[in-house]
Amino acid sequence: MEIIVVVTLSFLVCFCNGNVFGPSTQSAAEADTKETGIQSDINGLKDNMHQLLKRVSTNENEIASLKRENQYLKNELENKRRQFSCEINVLHENTNEHRRLLNDTKTEIMYRSSSFKETIEELKNRVDKLEWMERQRSEENKTECIDKPVQTSCDDGWKRHANNCYYFSTSATDWTDAKRECMLMNSRLADALSTCEIDFLKTNTAKYKKNFWLDGSDKFEEGVWVWTTSGQKFNVTDWYTTEPNNKNDNEHCLEIRST
Repeated sequence: MEIIVVVTLSFLVCFCNGNVFGPSTQSAAEADTKETGIQSDINGLKDNMHQLLKRVSTNENEIASLKRENQYLKNELENKRRQFSCEINVLHENTNEHRRLLNDTKTEIMYRSSSFKETIEELKNRVDKLEWMERQRSEENKTECIDKPVQTSCDDGWKRHANNCYYFSTSATDWTDAKRECMLMNSRLADALSTCEIDFLKTNTAKYKKNFWLDGSDKFEEGVWVWTTSGQKFNVTDWYTTEPNNKNDNEHCLEIRST
């Protein structure tokens, strides 16, 4: 009876051992597998987090760069605005200065125009006065030709007209020599001061069929005729055809022609 009991107990022990140790070993393996999976998941999450951190850092750097570029553009824009503002102010100042100068120029032109008109009017008045004096003088010369006392006689070879004696030389010479010859004869080249004297000279010029020098010259100022002995200025209106022409810039003496 005792042996049966022992065997039974031994069976019971083995049975109990099988029930205690079998299920515990299986659970530990599953736990290890789960822990490995969780660790793998954790590692994957860490990798993802690192990638996200890198991207965040890259984005932050790009944002910082964009901010710097934005600030640079703002500064550049402000500088351009100030530059343009200065240039616009300079243009306004230049425009105002040009307007002032233009107004001054217009004022000066108006003043000079007014002064020029006054000068023209004054010159017209002087010309009118000179023309009136010339007409008066012409009338006086005509009267002088009639009323002037006549010189009683002239030397041989001389012609008398009014109160003067005239010598018509037949020797050909230039104006300077003719003037010198007259001085040697205690006389001078004729200066035609009256209409009747001009007519007298024309008559004798046609008679001798020669040209004769007169005392007039414009050698001191081209176109301004002067009787060289008296220094009196005069105007010539009855010019010969194509005269005066100052041929070769060397004609400065007055002559009366036969035709």
